[in-house]
Amino acid sequence: MIDVKLYSPSTRLDAESFETLWGLFGEPPVSATRYDSSEPLKQTYDTSKSGEGLELLRNGGLILSGGARTISIREQPTGLTYWRFHLDEDEAPAAVVELVERFNEALPVVYGRACGAEEYDAKHKVVDEHSYGWEGTSMWDFQDFLPGVYWLTVFGAKLRESFDFVPLESLAGVRLVDLAHDGLCVRLDEPVVPEDMAARLQTERVIAEELGAEKFFDRDRRDDVEFAHPPEFEEYLRGLYEAWQAVPS
Repeated sequence: MIDVKLYSPSTRLDAESFETLWGLFGEPPVSATRYDSSEPLKQTYDTSKSGEGLELLRNGGLILSGGARTISIREQPTGLTYWRFHLDEDEAPAAVVELVERFNEALPVVYGRACGAEEYDAKHKVVDEHSYGWEGTSMWDFQDFLPGVYWLTVFGAKLRESFDFVPLESLAGVRLVDLAHDGLCVRLDEPVVPEDMAARLQTERVIAEELGAEKFFDRDRRDDVEFAHPPEFEEYLRGLYEAWQAVPS
């Protein structure tokens, strides 16, 4: 499975932008056929039903499905909306990149990432004798630091202003792609699912070090580094939170 997660400002989501996204979800690689606020999904997807979809989202959440491919969407109290896509593992990298690009054209992305499920688990999953979970990825964690660098990482305009990406231009196998709304996509020029996970994680660690390792969660460094956002991005997130709290419920 390919795991894609995009973060957008909740105050920027309106009927027009959602209608564009709703149409996008009906196309590959998602090809939605059903939707609802929770499982089981009882509503049949149609491009004319964007208003119904937005109403469900505003009232607690929305799930769309096209077979094994799914999208889960929730507005968070932090002022961000989380869009999580689960796509087929053999989906072409170009199709994943195009999905992110088209999404960002309709609705500016604050931050986003895409990777295989195994890579995500290698970075975040914690297992003990009686339970398991994922660390460094909660909505409150995101208020303090970025979850990491992945096969594809999206830096929205505010984040792009906060980092110097020039050192990445000389890294082998790393591609920088300009996005709409002054965003930037940093992606590895290799398959989404790596043959060598250790090498993948090392490459991503090098990218994080070039940008500032303390800005990105890393389970191997959590005892030695106090992770934190760039000050200007932390202020931006605070503004999103305050604006969202001021919206009448």
